[in-house]
Amino acid sequence: MNVKLKLALASLKHNTARTFYLTVLISVICFSVFVGETVTSGLCGGMESLKKRLGADIIVIPSGKNRQQNFEGILLGGKPGFFYMPNSVLAEISRIDGAEMVTAQFYLASLTADCCSTELQIMGFDPDSDFIVMPWLTKSYAKKLQPGEVIAGSEVFVPKT
Repeated sequence: MNVKLKLALASLKHNTARTFYLTVLISVICFSVFVGETVTSGLCGGMESLKKRLGADIIVIPSGKNRQQNFEGILLGGKPGFFYMPNSVLAEISRIDGAEMVTAQFYLASLTADCCSTELQIMGFDPDSDFIVMPWLTKSYAKKLQPGEVIAGSEVFVPKT
């Protein structure tokens, strides 16, 4: 065996407390780096997924703190909520310089009642002008969406009656 290796092993055996604490310290550092990288990777992946799903550079919602919090809950947390704006706002936005495409979406929370186990977020959109939902829908849904047709997401609980 190499003299340097024998010397290193003898030092490790002789200073067992130091060897133990260094091993624990190195393990904690490696674990911290691993967890940090995993969390960072997950956050970056989530942001990229959100950016792809969003499809728009700017989202216009009615003014007011409650409405902004409501929209943040809809967009980031999937919490059911609603807000409305008159159709005239869509025409006004389309006249702004640099607005290449404009589309409207309608967010509505389903009713909570004894018959319904879970609130659902209902989103209406115009397939003729939409550039946000339709690209995702054409990848995820094989059929052509018909007027008045409803598509429910995965893991929606519907109780048997």
